[in-house]
Amino acid sequence: MLWGEKMRLVYKNVKKIYMGIVGVVFIVMTLSVIYQVLCRYVLHIAAPWTEEFARYSMLGVTFLGAPIVSSRGDHLGAFFLRDRAEGRLKGLMSLVSNIVTVGFLTFIIIGSVKMAELTYTTISSTISFFRMAYIYYGVIFGCVVMIIYSCKDLSLSIKLLATGKGQGFAKNKSMLFVEKGEEEEDLDL
Repeated sequence: MLWGEKMRLVYKNVKKIYMGIVGVVFIVMTLSVIYQVLCRYVLHIAAPWTEEFARYSMLGVTFLGAPIVSSRGDHLGAFFLRDRAEGRLKGLMSLVSNIVTVGFLTFIIIGSVKMAELTYTTISSTISFFRMAYIYYGVIFGCVVMIIYSCKDLSLSIKLLATGKGQGFAKNKSMLFVEKGEEEEDLDL
């Protein structure tokens, strides 16, 4: 097995594990909301921790799930100009887009590190073991993973800019594809 094939296999297995973790967080969040509704409207008792737990879980699902969407090229983007461009211009537009994305994510990471430092001693009001800094750790981790995906796309954008042909994008997607005849093969490493 070649090095590239080994890395592709490792990447796919790590991605499956990561998706599983995000899925478990989503299921736990859903169960806590169901528990909250049952407690409030069926049992007529208060379970105040469930509201905070659901809110923090939603933040976790958002920022930990964003890299999954980013890896598929399904995140929000304005592709109408890029999809009309050809060759090197398309590569240049992608390059600029990826540089702006990395810059924006870096800005979020810097702000999240500062907020994590400021809120490390603050404890959640209803979940006694939960430090508020944990929220920012999830944001930092998700943004770092998105930067990794953006750097992968950045390298492919540079190749497209250099060659001007042979590589393109799926319509309305940010992810790069390699054309093979009439088909396009996903380059999701």
